[in-house]
Parts: sequence; structure tokens; C-alpha cells
Amino acid sequence: MSILFSALAIIAVANSQTYEICATSELISGYELIVSRDATNSMVKIEISGSNAGWFGYGFGTSTMIGSYAVTVEGADSSNLGVVQRSLTQMSNPPGTTVTGGEISVTTDGSTATGVLEMAYDGATEFDFTPFLNCEVDSINLIAAKGSTTLIGNHGNSNRVPSMTLTRESSCTCTDTLAPTTMEPTAAPSEATPSPEEASSDDYEICATSELIDDVSLTVFRDATNEMLKIEISGSNTAWFGYGFGSAEMIGAYAVTVEGADSDSLGVVERTLDQQGSPPGATVTYGTSSTTTTGSTVTGSLELPYEAEGFNIFSDFLNCVGELDLIAAKGSTTTMAYHGGTSDNRVGGMTLTRESSCTCSTQPTTTASANNIFNGFYVILAVFIASLFN
Repeated sequence: MSILFSALAIIAVANSQTYEICATSELISGYELIVSRDATNSMVKIEISGSNAGWFGYGFGTSTMIGSYAVTVEGADSSNLGVVQRSLTQMSNPPGTTVTGGEISVTTDGSTATGVLEMAYDGATEFDFTPFLNCEVDSINLIAAKGSTTLIGNHGNSNRVPSMTLTRESSCTCTDTLAPTTMEPTAAPSEATPSPEEASSDDYEICATSELIDDVSLTVFRDATNEMLKIEISGSNTAWFGYGFGSAEMIGAYAVTVEGADSDSLGVVERTLDQQGSPPGATVTYGTSSTTTTGSTVTGSLELPYEAEGFNIFSDFLNCVGELDLIAAKGSTTTMAYHGGTSDNRVGGMTLTRESSCTCSTQPTTTASANNIFNGFYVILAVFIASLFN
């Protein structure tokens, strides 16, 4: 009998789920999100916590409300809260279709309610967590909102945070599951493009600096050997700020901003700017980012390759070809919003110029320089021909 109980205990342990935290966020102060995974069983656990006096939740997969897969804590009153999953399809109430899947629960500790959802990585047909939790992508789009009552309704602009990203923590890693190749290679393997972590900070040199707006500084570094660049932007942690590259105006620029729900939740966001409204464009992810705060100054750092699929803004500039169109803006709050029309809050139509120390071993021959060579040759030839008749 003891052997039977021992065997059952072993089976129970083997079937139990062990979760590790893979990502956390707090886009709205006091409302926390924790995403954990059980890699062995391909299970994800989503925990959201906040005040039990009103509904709250997070949305995954898009930078705006429409199209997001949302997980909320809501109910008739504070004593009847539950976890609800939705596919968000409209701005009105209800905001979308409820969906089911996984195991849900809500616990309350004082005035704080915590909703828990456990399901398979691909348990929600509206959004698949597999690429994120299997380390195929480093981040996913994230939004958040809360309401003034426990029943879901219009949250108002001040109670929502769109266009952010959820980034996997460095401790949440993946092992390569591919079988190693046993055949002898017929050619030398090509060297992979190094990741930002592989490019040492000692390899970077400053190539350009700017401060289009007072106290909002920009520094662009280059690692020419590995064709990596690093963008650093610094400013006050009381409001969002950023720079746009590749366009003399807002529309069409690639923007790098520092923004967040509050001064303690600031992060680096990449966008392709395509409209004047809010949000001003779709979020993109070409590199890895971090922020550091010293006193009231926050510095956002982004490391990325010169080129990526569909992205080639910096390659010519860092290879000593031409200048780069540059714009800048800042806001009055930490959440991305309209910056205002004054020159104190936005500057357009400027250029970023390489510093004289940022040189290239082989300077490219431009069309203009080639024309000058030929023009000089023709002048010399004309003088020579004229001398023959004198």
C-alpha cells in the first residue's frame, strides 16, 4: 500500500504545474499584471490585481482597443467579481464578445482583487501567447484600462493606457529544441548578426548628438564592426518625450519615445508615425530597450541593427552617406498624447549631422563628386585642344 501511495505522489508531482514569471507590467498605477508560464506543459497564467471598487483589465495583441484580446476583473459589485475574457470589437458597451477558455478565479485581500486565468499558450483563439513565451518574439503589444464602477463601461481617456509593449524578462529564457546537425559542413558557416547583448558597450562610438528641445537630448552611437546602433534619449521623468527619424515632419517618421503610465513605469516605445491623432501610429519592435533614472532624469536606450526587414533608415547615415531628417517632441504628462503646437513642445524640419570623429574607412563616391571629376577632365581637355591652334 505504501508503494502505491508513493507512486501516486510521484505522479501528482509530475503532473503539477510549475510557473515562472515571464513578464510584469503596471501601465496604470496600482493595477499590476503578471504573466507566468509553465514551459513543460505549455501553460500560461495571467494575474491582474487592482482595487475591488471598480473594473480593470489588460488587453493583448494590438496597440489600440479594437482587435485586442482582453482579460478583465468585473462584476455586479465588489463581492461578486469574476474574470472575463473578451475579443474587443467596438468602442461602445459592451466592448466586444465574451469568450471562454482556461480556468479562472478571483481572490480578495482587503480592498485588492486578484484575477487569475490559466490556460494553454494557444488557449485563446483571439490571441496566441506561444511566440512570446517560446522566445520567438521579445515583446507583445499591451493596453490597459480601468473603470469607476465594478460593471464594465466607458473608462474615459484618463483611465486608459494604449500603445505600450510587454517585454519578456531576461530570466525567462528558452532552450534550443532543434536537434544538432551531425553532418560535416561543406562550407564555412556564415556569421550571424550579433544581438545587442553580444555587442559590447566598448564597441560603440558616438556618431551624432542633438538637443532640438531644451533638456531633451539625443545621442546616436555606432558599432561599425557589427553594424549595430544605439539610440539614447534623456529628459525629465515627469512627461513623455522623443525623437523622430527619416522625415522632416511627423507623418512618415520612425519615432523613439520614453513614455508610460507614470514616472515609475517609463519605457522605450518605437513607432511608425502615420497620423496626427492619438496614438500617432503603430508600435514596432526592431531592437531591445531599457531605461535608467537618475534623480528626475530618465534615459531610454535602444539597441538595434543598421537594417532589419522593412527597416533601413540609419544604414546610409552610419555608413557616411548624407544627413538624416530629424524631429522632436515632448508632452505634459508621461502618457503619450498630443504635444501641443508650440516650439517648446515640438521641433520639425531639422537634420542630424554626423560628428567629424565618426568616419568611414571607405568614403562612398557620390554622383556629385563623380560629375566634378568628369567636368574637371573636360576643362583640361578643352584647354589642351585650344593650345594646339595657338
